[in-house]
Amino acid sequence: MGGLLPGGDSVRAVKDFRRQAVTAQKWPTQVEADHQISFSAADTRGISMPHNDPLLIDIGIGEFQVTKVLVDTGSSVDLIFRDTLDKMGIDLRDMKPSSHTLTGFNGSSEQMIGTIRLPVYAGDCVKFLGKDEITQTIHGDQRAARELLIAAVKLQQSVSLVNSVAKSIHKIYPQKEEFRDVRIDEADLTKVIRVGAFLSDEMQSQVISFLKANASTFAWTTSDMKWIDPAVASHELNINPTFKPIRQKRRKLGPERSKAVNEVVDRLLEAGFIAEVRYPEWLVNPVVVKKKIGKWRICVDFTDLNKACPKDSFPLLHIDRLVESTAGNELLTFMDAFSGYNQILMHPDDREKTASIMYMGTYCYKVMPLGLKKRITYQRLVNRMFANKLGDTMEVYIDNMLVKSLHAENHLDHLRDCFRTWNEFRMKLNPAKCTFGVTSSEFLGYIVTQRGIVANPKQITAILHLPSPRNSREVQRLTGRIAALNRFISRSTDKCLPFYELLRGNKRFIWDEKCEEAFNQLKHYRTFGFVASNNEAEYESLIAGLRLAKAVKANRISAYYDSQLVVSQYLGDCDVRNDRMDAYLKLVKDLTRDFEFFEITK
Repeated sequence: MGGLLPGGDSVRAVKDFRRQAVTAQKWPTQVEADHQISFSAADTRGISMPHNDPLLIDIGIGEFQVTKVLVDTGSSVDLIFRDTLDKMGIDLRDMKPSSHTLTGFNGSSEQMIGTIRLPVYAGDCVKFLGKDEITQTIHGDQRAARELLIAAVKLQQSVSLVNSVAKSIHKIYPQKEEFRDVRIDEADLTKVIRVGAFLSDEMQSQVISFLKANASTFAWTTSDMKWIDPAVASHELNINPTFKPIRQKRRKLGPERSKAVNEVVDRLLEAGFIAEVRYPEWLVNPVVVKKKIGKWRICVDFTDLNKACPKDSFPLLHIDRLVESTAGNELLTFMDAFSGYNQILMHPDDREKTASIMYMGTYCYKVMPLGLKKRITYQRLVNRMFANKLGDTMEVYIDNMLVKSLHAENHLDHLRDCFRTWNEFRMKLNPAKCTFGVTSSEFLGYIVTQRGIVANPKQITAILHLPSPRNSREVQRLTGRIAALNRFISRSTDKCLPFYELLRGNKRFIWDEKCEEAFNQLKHYRTFGFVASNNEAEYESLIAGLRLAKAVKANRISAYYDSQLVVSQYLGDCDVRNDRMDAYLKLVKDLTRDFEFFEITK
C-alpha cells in the first residue's frame, strides 16, 4: 500500500525533493568511510531458488517482538495496525492524530488514525550498516511468506459460503440492532430517545440518567422552542440596491391545497413563526406539493429574493475532511436541532421582505424560513457556539452535529460539555433525530465507524434499483449518485466514461449497448463489492481472518473484535434476528472448530 510521498504531498515539495537528488549527482559528497558490504554463498543457505519472495521478518518494536513484518521497499510509509499497538500496550495518547488517507495500487483507501514514533530493532535474522558501523544481516522467513501468499490467493479466489448458497442480493439490510429507544419522562410515554444498545450497563445507566436530567434541552413541540438571542445571531438580507422589489401575482389554489395552506398558517401563527403584514414591497406565492405519503408540503418561492441577495463568501468546511476525522473513535453521538433554521430570528428590518400570499392574507416570517439562502448564517452560529470543541470532541456541518470520543469512558464528559453550550445558547435538540453512544451511524451521507468510513447502503440501493436512463436528465441523475460513492469505487471515472461521453456537447441522446454494458458492470460491481450490511461486513472480515489463520496452520487463536454485535452473537449473549446473520454465525462456529483453542473478545 502506498502512502505519503517522502518529500511531501505538494507539487512544490516533490520538485524540491527531486532537485536534491539531481544536485547530489552533480556534486557528490565525500564518503567519510568505505564500509564494504559483500554477499557470499553462506547468505543463501536455506533459501529456495528462484528467490523473489516478500521479505517477511521478525523485529523488535519498543519492548516487544513483532512477528510477520513485511519489508516493502516500494512502500513510502511504515504501517502498523491499531490492533497490534493495543496488544503491545502502547499508549495511544502519544499518537499524533492525522486525517490523511492511504491509497494502495489497487485503488483501495484506508483512513489513518495517526502517526507515532517507536524504536525498531532488527538483527540476527538484507544487510545494512548497523550500530557501531557493524554490518547487520536480516534473513526473512521465506516459508511463512509463501504460506501467506498462498493463503491470500486462495481467499481472493474463494467465494464466501454464505454468498454461494444465497441468491444474488439486491437489497441492503440496514443495521437496526445498534440502538434502543429509552423513555426519559415516565409521565409522558411518547418522550423517547435512542441510546446505544451495546453500551456497558454502567455506561448506559449513566447516559440515560444524564439525558433525563437534561430533558429540557430537547424540544418535543414548537412551543418548547426558545429562539437564539438576536445579539448572538439573526438572519439579515443583504439585498443588492440595484434590484427592484418584485410582487408576484396571486396564484389560484384548489380546495385541497387551500385547506392545507390554512392549516400551516394556523400552526405557524400559534408557534409565533409568522406575523400578518400590510403593503409589503416584496411578495411571493406559496408552492404546494403532495408528498409520497399523501400529505401536503408547503414551501415559499423565494427565487426572486435569493437572486437579489449576493452570495456570501464564507467558507464551508470540506465534507470529506469532516467525515474522515470521525474515524478511530470508540463512541459517537449524532444530533440535530429541532427546526434548527427556525430557531434563528429574522432581522427586524428584513422581516417584511419575506412576505407571502396566503389564502386569508399576507404574512411575513419572524424566524429564518426554509427557501432562503441561510446555510452560512447557521454555520456561523454553530462555529461560534462550539469554537473550542470543533475538530477535538465535535464535528459540525450546518445542522449535522456529532460528538466523538477516542475513548468510551470520556464520552459522557464530552456530552456534558456539549449540552452546557446548547443550554447557554438556548438551542433545542430534536429527539427524533438524535442517537447517543453508538459505534457507527450515518453522517453527511456516509456510514462512519471506528474502523473508518463505509459506503451508505441507501446510496448503493438507489443505484441497484435505478432503471436504464431514458434521457440526459436521468443520466445526470445516475452520475450524481455515482459521484456520492466515488471514494468506494476504484477508477470510477473510467467505469463512467460512456455516460460522460453521452452528456458531452449537444448530442442526440442514444443509450447504446456500450452504455448499457457499463451500467450493468457498475451494478455488478456495487452488488458484489458492497453486498453486505454493516453487520455482515463485520462477519465477512472475521471469516477472512479465520481462513487466513487456518491457511498458515495456526492452532491457538485469540480474536479481539470491535463489533459488539458479532462478539455477543458468537458468545450467545445476543439473539440472531435473520437467516443471513444466522448463516454467518454458523460458518464462523464451523471455522473455529478447526483450532485447538479459540476465544473472541471486544
